[in-house]
Amino acid sequence: MSDDLFAVYAYPPHGDAARGFLVAMEAPFPVKRAFFIHDWPAGVKRGGHAHRECQQLFVVVKGRVDFTLRNAHGAMTQTMEIPHQGLWVPPMVWVEMETLNLDNVLLCLCSTEYDEGDYLRDYDEWQRLVKESNA
Repeated sequence: MSDDLFAVYAYPPHGDAARGFLVAMEAPFPVKRAFFIHDWPAGVKRGGHAHRECQQLFVVVKGRVDFTLRNAHGAMTQTMEIPHQGLWVPPMVWVEMETLNLDNVLLCLCSTEYDEGDYLRDYDEWQRLVKESNA
C-alpha cells in the first residue's frame, strides 16, 4: 500500500491531571477551514466521499472513531481515540468514519475553503478518476 494513504501525527500534551492538558497542534498544511462533529449516533457512518484538492487533519477530541481509508492501492482501517493525535488525509482518498458511542467530538482541519465542486461523492466516479490518474 502506498505511503500517501494517510499519516498519524502525534502532538505532545502539556500539563497534568490536576490542572488538565493543553495540546498545541500544527497542521501539515495551511488551514483554511475547520469543522467539528458531535452528538454523532453510534453505528451511523459519516464521510463517504473524497476530495479532489483538499487535505484534511482529523482529531478525535473525545471518544473513538474508526476511519476506513481507500486509495488506488487498497483500503485500510485506522482507529483514532487519543486526543493528541491527528490523522492526515491527502486528496483523492475515500474516507468513511464510524463510531460506537454517542459521546464523541471529531475536529477536522481543512486545507481549502468549502467548495462543493471539490467533493467526490459518487464512489464509481472516484474509482474511475483514481484508475485514470494511476494509468
